[in-house]
Amino acid sequence: NELDSNPIFRILPITTEIAREVAALRDALRDPGDTAIVATARVHHLWLLTSDQPIIDSSLVPVIE
Repeated sequence: NELDSNPIFRILPITTEIAREVAALRDALRDPGDTAIVATARVHHLWLLTSDQPIIDSSLVPVIE
């Protein structure tokens, strides 16, 4: 897979720590996918590159629009 071999991208697994963060954020975002993405970014102290307005509006994670 091209993503697996590209050093610019890193696939991050869902860990127990991320699962706990998802549970803590469960009411913050309506979309469970958005919640998992935000939780992963928070656990790994990452910024998100997104145009997803609910994520941007949540202020739960730093974003680049």
